[in-house]
Amino acid sequence: MKPAPKTAKELKTEAASLKLQRNNKKTKPRRELIRIIKSSKEINRQIGHATILLFGPSGSGKSSTINHVFNQNHNFATTSDEYSATRNITEYNITNDYPIYDVKDVSLGVIDSPGLGDTEGIAQDACNLVAIKNFFHGRKKVFPNLIFVVVNAGDARFDGTNSHLSNSLKCLQKLELVDKKNPNVVGVITHTGGFGQKKERWILKFKEKRERLQELIQGQLKVMAQVVALENKPVNHELEIDGDYSILPDEKTKQPRNLYMACSKLLNENGDKFGLLAINSAYTGSTQTPKIHIVLIPTDANKEKLGREENKFMKFCQQA
Repeated sequence: MKPAPKTAKELKTEAASLKLQRNNKKTKPRRELIRIIKSSKEINRQIGHATILLFGPSGSGKSSTINHVFNQNHNFATTSDEYSATRNITEYNITNDYPIYDVKDVSLGVIDSPGLGDTEGIAQDACNLVAIKNFFHGRKKVFPNLIFVVVNAGDARFDGTNSHLSNSLKCLQKLELVDKKNPNVVGVITHTGGFGQKKERWILKFKEKRERLQELIQGQLKVMAQVVALENKPVNHELEIDGDYSILPDEKTKQPRNLYMACSKLLNENGDKFGLLAINSAYTGSTQTPKIHIVLIPTDANKEKLGREENKFMKFCQQA
């Protein structure tokens, strides 16, 4: 086995080589792999590496969601209930081998970004946004395979057309990472244990928040999005445990399986076959511990002079 091609040149070279060997049964797995990678490249996804961007207000539970993504029983990413625990843009990478495609190290990177609306102020928000933009646009014009818009169920900044969440989504739109042709957004509402343990009440409260988030995503990002519920501290809320999953108070939703199902459905609809391969690896195939792959440090607005792009984003944030 060998790694998947990671550049257009590598992809083209291997595709040409395999075409000459199309009657060789031994090359069939790699030919299928190349077909999978091309399907994602055609919709402007990165070649040979899938990414999920977590985006949302401060304290929304983005880092906790990373631990759900990787099904970690311990906190791999730093978390906080009170403020944004994330100060840098960090990509957590997990890899797995797929013998059926004769490929090793299929990689999925989950990018944890600083929360907006923290005590650092609008200037720091602008610096964080520019850093996110540079992180992706340094990889040419590609979209993340998935964007998780993460919000805290108990966040008072949730409602209203000029709410903090609405303004955060305007900022996300400004980054040009949302794919309107092949939508790549999933809504995630965290800390839903706060809705209570009574089944009917929980279902009603989640329905209200889900519809509100879908409305905001459609209004600001111009895409439809499935929204899932997560409870970041299942033990504290005495959720029933079923193997690797915990069951939410509606008595039927298993987390984090619900998040995986929403992702796989969207990737299937987009024809993003490499994205699907990578997320299958992270959820079901890999026993490896995620590793920090890339760390990008935004400009510190309190200590450093803002650049032209950061000033531009600060003006946009002030008007949002």
